[in-house]
Amino acid sequence: MTIQNSALWADVAHAINIGTHGNPINPETMSDITIRNVDIMDHREFQMGYQGAIAINPGDSNLVKDVVIESVRVEDFRMRQLITMMVMYNQKYNTSPGRGISNVTIRDLSYNGINANTAIMTGCNESRGIEFVRFENLTINGLQIKDTMKKRSIGVAR
Repeated sequence: MTIQNSALWADVAHAINIGTHGNPINPETMSDITIRNVDIMDHREFQMGYQGAIAINPGDSNLVKDVVIESVRVEDFRMRQLITMMVMYNQKYNTSPGRGISNVTIRDLSYNGINANTAIMTGCNESRGIEFVRFENLTINGLQIKDTMKKRSIGVAR
């Protein structure tokens, strides 16, 4: 699947949401996903488990792997997070937890604004986790985020 050359605006929920619903009887793998040259213009989500202008949240026994997100520009949004990756199980929306997230590259992502909370990246348990996530050229308010920085959480650089 490829999403490219697009402008996205989400009043409530995510501009990009991958993996939440699936078929737990016949588990699915969502792979070879490319999101390229996208502008995200708004995001507002009240539910704690469903935040992130860009969200990879597999549930219903889904596995999400081999994802490339590149050349994405995010304008200031009204509330919550820039990125969320959660292998999840929510009894309200899922019949089983997701199987995991693997091999995600986020390249040339920029955010300009003041409303982003700290990103969440969490597995469900030891066997349903997140592995091999790579950030290349993440820029927050003009500041390139690097491994050598003193504070290693993704937040708003002020």
